[in-house]
Order: sequence, then structure tokens, then C-alpha cells
Amino acid sequence: VLRYREEPEGNYILSYEPAGLRTIFVERTGGEVAEITLPLPTLILYGHRNDFYLWATKSKTVDPKSKLFAAPLPNIGGNSSGKICFGSNEVPEAKVETLDAVWKLIFQTPFNRDHSGNKCRSEPKDVRKLLFNLAKKNAKRFPNSELLEIKATVEDLWA
Repeated sequence: VLRYREEPEGNYILSYEPAGLRTIFVERTGGEVAEITLPLPTLILYGHRNDFYLWATKSKTVDPKSKLFAAPLPNIGGNSSGKICFGSNEVPEAKVETLDAVWKLIFQTPFNRDHSGNKCRSEPKDVRKLLFNLAKKNAKRFPNSELLEIKATVEDLWA
């Protein structure tokens, strides 16, 4: 947890997951869900009440000046908003005690084609193609050159 604040109008939380290999579930074009292991960049999670937002950063360590990039995953709102669409899943309130459950929901709920465009350089129409490619190649590191900058920093999230 990078930051946490309790307020009457709802709690705020800021957290991150370091870059590394992850196993995620991604829906193929035909609707079949595949379990794939691939490298993901450092991911930054911001929560307020039951709304959560996800971005990536090229930084290995996260600090206020870390630049934000669109998370290279589907189901994350477009136009750099970063808002996560959890579908019909029940999302816990933003609290330190529920943070693990939120990360688990992100990584264990299948990603579908919703909001899959404009998430990476090489596959602007559907980031899932990049994800399947990285898994197929057994890539060890996420190619930072694929990330799309959104002109914001971690500090902007907590301002």
C-alpha cells in the first residue's frame, strides 16, 4: 500500500504490483477463455469506495514522480481513465483489508474484448493479441516500448 485515507464519503487507497510474470485469464475471439502466463509491467491501483482504476508504469520502484501509462489489459476504461470494469462481479470497498481481494479479482476474472483498444502500440485495436503473443513467446519482461503514456504521474492520483 502506497497510501490510504478514510473519509466519510468513502475510503481512498493507492497500491501497486511490481512487474513480473502473471497468470491471467483472457477470452479468445471465439469466446473460449484461455489461461496464459506472461510478463506484465508494474501496475498501479487506485481505489475510491467501490471504484478502482488501473495504470502501468515503466518504473521498477513507484514514487510520486512515476509516469503513468495505460494498463495493457482489456476491461480497463478508455481515454486513459483507467476505470476497471469488473462486470457483474461484486467489488469490495477500498480498504487495506480488502486490497488482496481486489488484486485477486483483477487477475482471476477473465478479461474479454471490452475496452481492448488503444492499450498498446503494436496492437492498437485489441491488446489481447499482444498478451497472447507474449505468452506464446515465453517472454520474461513486458516490452515497455508498448506502453502508451497518459501525461500523468502517481502524484496526480493523490492530489
